[in-house]
Amino acid sequence: MIEPNWNDYLFFSRREFVCKCGCNEAYMDPDFMQRLSTLRTMVNFPIIIASGFRCPGHDIEAAKVVPGVHTEGIASDIRCSHTKAYDIVAYAKACGFKGIGVHQRNATSERFIHLDTSVAQPLRPRPHVWSYP
Repeated sequence: MIEPNWNDYLFFSRREFVCKCGCNEAYMDPDFMQRLSTLRTMVNFPIIIASGFRCPGHDIEAAKVVPGVHTEGIASDIRCSHTKAYDIVAYAKACGFKGIGVHQRNATSERFIHLDTSVAQPLRPRPHVWSYP
């Protein structure tokens, strides 16, 4: 995998998408990043990335039986709640996101919307909207 040209994205920087395990990798798919940039323009407020790229060794990914879409660079979790969460979900489909996960429980600081551009697979139906427990 190669990293996108981070200078192509007005609203986002590499540091926002770096894997939090310490490996310093940020292999985000350019098509995904373009869709996220389009979403940012549509909602007209800053998008805060809670989680971007995750390498296979990241704790969350290492615990999975099937590697997640974050390891493919085609997913991000966006920190948001209330009307901003609603707006992100409302515009995500128009931007071409196929996976939309909603986590709006607990403290506001723990809430996020997951977005991905994955294609359908046996254990990963797409398009698909789900909520986290």
